[in-house]
Amino acid sequence: MLFWSESDPELEGSDALDATTALSAEMSDDQYEAKITGLLKRAYEAECAADGQAKGRWQAAAAVLNSGDYYISIMVNDAIGSKLRLWPHVWGVRAVPAALGVIAICGLARFGAWRVIKSYLGHDPSQDEFGFALWSAALAGGVAVGMWHMLKKRWDQR
Repeated sequence: MLFWSESDPELEGSDALDATTALSAEMSDDQYEAKITGLLKRAYEAECAADGQAKGRWQAAAAVLNSGDYYISIMVNDAIGSKLRLWPHVWGVRAVPAALGVIAICGLARFGAWRVIKSYLGHDPSQDEFGFALWSAALAGGVAVGMWHMLKKRWDQR
């Protein structure tokens, strides 16, 4: 059942269809997927806690499953898909444009902050005034990002 695939020629007319029919009489697809997803998540966490090399093996296994259209790959991605992504895979060639974008945004933000502070104070701000304003904005941004990560972590744990 877990290795069910619509495109795998070896599974046509096999016992997998009979197993699917028998299982669907016992429980719904949603119940089955929730059960297998929970088992996969607990197995992943236990294996990673016991062995530092486990995450690499899980990543390799997930890559093999994702190369086909196996039913279990859906449940693996639901259970631990976000934990298996590699940063080089996520960033790839986007790192350089992202860095240039951040530099451009910082430059525009500095210019905008200077203009806002100047209009608020009514004069060109001194280095101390400008530094305090940027420090305050950075602190507020850091608090906002920290709260975002905390909320995201709690959301992911549900």
